Amino acid sequence: MNIKQIGHKKFTLFENLSEGDVFELHGSYCMKICMSNSLNNAVELIDVSVLHVPDDKEVGIVDCELVIK
Repeated sequence: MNIKQIGHKKFTLFENLSEGDVFELHGSYCMKICMSNSLNNAVELIDVSVLHVPDDKEVGIVDCELVIK
């Protein structure tokens, strides 16, 4: 995966994101997801690990574009 960051990012609370939104948390790029019967609500995009992010956690908003070659 090739990640290129352009410009500065804005911040918001995790609860303000929609499913599918990409965000930065502790230097990792993640996507908000919904998994039924699970507390996990995000997936890390590089190693595909799932995690739980509290709703009141501040995260960096990432304007993300997926390019399939």
